[in-house]
Amino acid sequence: MDNSTPQSSTTENKRVQRNAEYRARIANDPEYRNQRNEKSRRWRERNRAHIAEYNAARYEENPEYLYRAVRSYIERNPERRAAHKAVAYATKVGKLRPVWTVVCEHCQEAQALHYHHHNGYDQKHKLDVIALCTECHGKAHWVK
Repeated sequence: MDNSTPQSSTTENKRVQRNAEYRARIANDPEYRNQRNEKSRRWRERNRAHIAEYNAARYEENPEYLYRAVRSYIERNPERRAAHKAVAYATKVGKLRPVWTVVCEHCQEAQALHYHHHNGYDQKHKLDVIALCTECHGKAHWVK
């Protein structure tokens, strides 16, 4: 049976149009974008266990998936990968303290868990990092 009936084509066109309108609103309306981001964050907070279960099952079904995803990220972002490796090496040889031994440089309260490349990933900024807790690191990436 042929699934390309005029009805399904029209439905598909409407779906594509709605998605385009949604992406345009997200791009052009900062208040709406912030509302959607906050709603997504709250959902992820409430459903952490479900997300972890889903991801574990997905990896179990197809272990090559994670490998392909990581390889794809490295190919798309060679400068980021190089910067991350430079920080890991600097930590290993003692140029940088292990991140878990310092306090978050933003809130000054929580234990830092991440180094953040706040000036970008260029060669000259590879080791230009600040130690942040998970919450502050997330905020650093969401603020544009």
